[in-house]
Amino acid sequence: MNILYATDGSDGSLAAAHFLGRLPLGDDCHICLLTVTETDGGEAEANAILARTQNALGETHARVSARIRRGDPTQQILEQIQNGDHEGATADLVVVGTHGRGAIARLFLGSVAERVARHAPCPVLLARPLSSGELDQIVVGLDGSDNAARALDWVCDRLPLPPRGGAIHLLHVITPPMFLGFTDGVFVPAYSEVIAAALQKESEDARKGLSRIVEQRKSGQIGGAAVRNLTTEVAPGDAASILLDAARDHKADLLVVGSHGSTGLDRFLLGSVSEKVLRHADCSVLIVR
Repeated sequence: MNILYATDGSDGSLAAAHFLGRLPLGDDCHICLLTVTETDGGEAEANAILARTQNALGETHARVSARIRRGDPTQQILEQIQNGDHEGATADLVVVGTHGRGAIARLFLGSVAERVARHAPCPVLLARPLSSGELDQIVVGLDGSDNAARALDWVCDRLPLPPRGGAIHLLHVITPPMFLGFTDGVFVPAYSEVIAAALQKESEDARKGLSRIVEQRKSGQIGGAAVRNLTTEVAPGDAASILLDAARDHKADLLVVGSHGSTGLDRFLLGSVSEKVLRHADCSVLIVR
């Protein structure tokens, strides 16, 4: 795996180093540390930032390299994703922190990190401090779409999880069909029976789908580690609110969503649900394309 880690040396940015430090990354993994200076003559500060970040990363078996670029932070990060590392390999995962500072790559939410999440062609991890110090609780948002399914597959098959295993909660969110007369949480009487039947059918299908996932995964491994606990849930309602509440209830260390959902109606669409999750989650968020 090739990881591009954009850093500005701030505390929020260094949370990503602590997150990566909890992953059992092998020597087949390459971490490219990138910092961007927006001013001339900023190389000394940039080198200090890279040294601080590598120190925060701690001991890792992954190969680590460093790059300094000059210009607009978002543009430089996206160009680095496309250009690849010193071996020409493009990024499989982009990692950024939640806040930035100073003249070096201001990676604060609502600006650089958010724009990178919107435009990056690969999964993006927005890292926040791990409350327990470990990556132990993961919530994966599903909605029946191919994109959400790929998000689950990416976590299960690509993300190296700690070897002692953890708990993964699969949450299938059902968004009521707004176009059938469901408005502001109140059923329009003429359509209430139709909507109720549609929601019941979708809930039943979702439970069956989650059961199949559990059956497929229970005998294997996820992320190279045995999962201590794999739970499922189906919940109707506003997708962003349901996901955020579940992450808090489960004391999640990571919340995973797809970049787009099953329809254009505010389902895990970056700029709507994913954007709300990015802004308001208390934990790290992984958006998988």
